[in-house]
Amino acid sequence: MTKLSKFFLLLSFSTFALSLTGPGSEFAYGGLKPTGAVLFIVFFITNLLSKEIAVYDKEHLPEKQMKTAPAQSEQGLRNVTQHA
Repeated sequence: MTKLSKFFLLLSFSTFALSLTGPGSEFAYGGLKPTGAVLFIVFFITNLLSKEIAVYDKEHLPEKQMKTAPAQSEQGLRNVTQHA
């Protein structure tokens, strides 16, 4: 689990637990339970997609490195020619 998914899980449980208390249900007028449910759904989606995101990043990392490598080498060549 990533930090973001842990954050959503913690926030969803805390809003749901707060909605079960008397002051929490009076304060938010019943809005904490749906908020907790939506945050739990967001946690579930991020948890499901975390493996797919890792695979995607692993597949496309060489492409990203190849795109940035020529730009970095050109910038290095410019610095060398300017100092010479």
